[in-house]
Amino acid sequence: MLRYARANMNPGTENLGNAIRLSQRQTFADSSAIMGMGWHISRFRGHTVVQHGGQTGGYNAYIGVDPEAQQAVVVLSNLAAGNQIGWPLQVVLMR
Repeated sequence: MLRYARANMNPGTENLGNAIRLSQRQTFADSSAIMGMGWHISRFRGHTVVQHGGQTGGYNAYIGVDPEAQQAVVVLSNLAAGNQIGWPLQVVLMR
């Protein structure tokens, strides 16, 4: 996941990098969400973070990437409860 986060912070100029940048572009927005291709896009304290999280079978995952600040948060856990750590860690980094 850290390699994936790094690739999303520094996508490069080849075809894969172009695809990563495309996935991070806004494709939908309404009053409750801004979305890219598979990414939730959050704007907070002057930062734009692309993030995604989810759970299945008792496991939780979160990835949040701030390409401009070159910061990422990855949380993997074996708890079935919702991930309450990923975004708060991201907010701490945005101070």
